[in-house]
Amino acid sequence: MKKISHIAINNPCSESWDGMKDAANGKFCNSCRKEVIDFAHLTDKQVLEILGSISHACGRFNNTQLDSLNKALAEDENHCFSWKRFIAAASILGFFTFFKAEAKVYVPKTEQMPKLFRNKQPQTKSDTVRDMVIKGKVLAADDNLPLQGATIKLKQTNVGTQADKEGNFRLNIPQAADSVVEFSFIGYYTQIVKIMPGKSTYNIVLAPNMQMSTGIVIIERLSLPKRVWRKMKKIF
Repeated sequence: MKKISHIAINNPCSESWDGMKDAANGKFCNSCRKEVIDFAHLTDKQVLEILGSISHACGRFNNTQLDSLNKALAEDENHCFSWKRFIAAASILGFFTFFKAEAKVYVPKTEQMPKLFRNKQPQTKSDTVRDMVIKGKVLAADDNLPLQGATIKLKQTNVGTQADKEGNFRLNIPQAADSVVEFSFIGYYTQIVKIMPGKSTYNIVLAPNMQMSTGIVIIERLSLPKRVWRKMKKIF
């Protein structure tokens, strides 16, 4: 599977999505006589797996989804393996290995000292800080299907989780945190929910962002010579 560098729909299709017939992976377009894959409900990983296994496709994307995918691809390219850093790290490791071999080994004399013990007070129930646990399901408003991979995140923190294939989630919220949770998924509007004391179950329905692009998917891939050339340029 060749590495994908960019995804685009240069010439959006003018056919109505709702006017197309249902198909296994999306819709069937009578105008171009092709199946149109509905990528709008898929995660970035699922999209890249599908596009990486085919040579061409017609598809439907949310505009923000395309932006997110291309941003992730660009970041992945920037963080790819660097031969220059590898050579530098290997040189440093070799230097310290040589220095260690040449250095005289000195073993200090040790004496057994009596161990000191401190009395540990048993932890009482009042000393235990318990997290608040919320759970529930994230669904799409347009078809009521679960949104696998939806992000459930405590606002302005790194505390979060993702919904499973059934849309179910479970999130531990620290007691001291501000209990405001963001529910988000690519192609849908983010929903912000204030967690109420005593309520632990939240079933969330996200509304779709209807800015969609449908058409022939332009998949740009890096050829093997280009990948090798980019790695060589990083060395010099």
